[in-house]
Amino acid sequence: MKHPKLVEWWIDLHHPPPVTKGGDQELVEATNERRMREYRETRRPYLQAYLELGMGLAVLSLMSWAIYSSSFS
Repeated sequence: MKHPKLVEWWIDLHHPPPVTKGGDQELVEATNERRMREYRETRRPYLQAYLELGMGLAVLSLMSWAIYSSSFS
């Protein structure tokens, strides 16, 4: 399934993959690349990202509705 770029961006921004520190830098970079690839293929929290973006959209629409309705009273 192809996900929208907004969802991919949101996951990269708020749910980064685990990163190891210390030790041999080349080994760490190789491990991080492997972890990033595995994370992208299997364990990306798509459901959580859709829920977060949906809730944000709902809050924005409620706020805009409240501002719009208060402008007429």
